[in-house]
Amino acid sequence: MRETSQLHDLVSTEPLAMVVGLGAVSPIGDCVAEFWDALFQQPADPTVEAIAGFPEQDQTPRHAYAMPAHHVGCEVRGCQASRFESIVAGAIEEALADAGWDDVADEHLVLGFVLGTAAGDTEIAESLRCGGGVPRFAEHNSYRLLDRVGELTGRDFSGPMFAMSNACSAGLYALTQAAELIASGSVDAMCVVSADVLSRVTQASFHRMTALDPERCRPFDADRQGTVFGEGAAAMLLVSPAVAKRLERRAYCQVRAYGASCDAFHPTSPQPQGRDIGLAIKRALENGRVSSEQIQLMFPHGTGTPMNDRIESDMIEQLFDCSADDFHVLPIKAHIGHCAGASGNFAALVAAKAISLRTAPPTLHIRVPDPDLPLPFPKTAISLAQAPAVRVLVNAYAFGGSNISILLEAPGHG
Repeated sequence: MRETSQLHDLVSTEPLAMVVGLGAVSPIGDCVAEFWDALFQQPADPTVEAIAGFPEQDQTPRHAYAMPAHHVGCEVRGCQASRFESIVAGAIEEALADAGWDDVADEHLVLGFVLGTAAGDTEIAESLRCGGGVPRFAEHNSYRLLDRVGELTGRDFSGPMFAMSNACSAGLYALTQAAELIASGSVDAMCVVSADVLSRVTQASFHRMTALDPERCRPFDADRQGTVFGEGAAAMLLVSPAVAKRLERRAYCQVRAYGASCDAFHPTSPQPQGRDIGLAIKRALENGRVSSEQIQLMFPHGTGTPMNDRIESDMIEQLFDCSADDFHVLPIKAHIGHCAGASGNFAALVAAKAISLRTAPPTLHIRVPDPDLPLPFPKTAISLAQAPAVRVLVNAYAFGGSNISILLEAPGHG
C-alpha cells in the first residue's frame, strides 16, 4: 500500500510542506534559542523530586527532567490556564512570531492546528484524584486544549483542529498529518504542537515495568538501565510552498516524505529484529526518492532502555554506512529526558535548526560506550557546510508498535 506522500511525489516535485517557524518550552530553555544553546553543553542530571503526589511509603522514583519552577498554571490572555496550556500557548506564540505569520495572515489564508501528545493535560485530573476529588470530563479532560487554543493564543484557527495521541510517536504523526493536509491543498498552514507534562501515573507504570533508569537518561550508553521522563512543548508552523514565498524569512527546512509502520508485536516491546522499525525508515527513503548515503544526520528514538536501543542500533547499522565520515547519529533525550509524545518533535526541531544553520550539536552524555552499539555519535559539534544538500531522518516509536520516520531536507532540494 502506498502512503499518501509517495502518491504526492509521483505527481509533484514540491515538498509536502515548508517549516517556517519554531517554538519551544523545555527543561533546558524557555525558547528555541536557549534550548538550542543548551544542546552544545554537557547534559544536566534530572531533578530528584520532580514528581509529586505519591504516598510517602511508595517506592516509585520521583526523578525526572522537569521544567523550571516558574512554569505554573497562570493567566493567559485573561484566561486561567493550566501548566500544560500555558507552555503550549508559549510555544505557539514563539513559532508564529518566528515565522512572521501575522505579517501575511488574512481572511483568505486557512490556518489549522494539531496537537500531538501521549497523555495530554493530565496534571489537573491527577491533582484532583490525589486530593480525593473526582475529575469532571468537560472541565478536566486531557484534550480540552483543542477547545481553548484560539482563546489562549488570540488566533483564528479556521482550518482542521485535531489531536494525535498514539503514545510516544504522537508528535511526529501529528507533523506528518499536518504536512499531508497542506500538500493536499486542504489548508494553507498548520500549527503543529507536541506536548506532554510529567505524570504520576506514567511514572508509576514505567516503574512497575522496571523501565526507569535510577540515575539519568543515557541512550546508547553501556550502563543504561531505562529511560527518565521529561516534559515540554515543541511547536512548528508548516506552510505550503506558495505561502512560504510570501514570508520574508527563509524556511528552516522542508518536509520531503515520511514512512510509517505498525508491527503490533507486543503492547510495549518492538519486534525483536527491528523489522518494522526498518520498514518505516525504508519507506521514508523510498517516498523521498533518496538513498541512505544521502542522509547526513539521524535523530534516533533512543530512550535509554537496553533492548529498544539495541534493536534501533542494529537496524541503523543494517541500513546505513556507519563508517562514513558524513553520517552522524544524534540522540537528544539525555538533555531533556523522554518527553513522551513531544519527544519526536523536539528532535525534529533540532533537525530543522541543524539544516538551517548547517551545524549540529555533539553527543556528550555517553560515559561508557557500548561496544555492541557502534554508531557514529559525534564528540564535537558537526559542520554541515560542505554538504551539497542536507537531509535528516527523525525516528519515533511507541507502544503498540507505532513507528514513524520523517525525512527533512534543506529548502530547494528534492
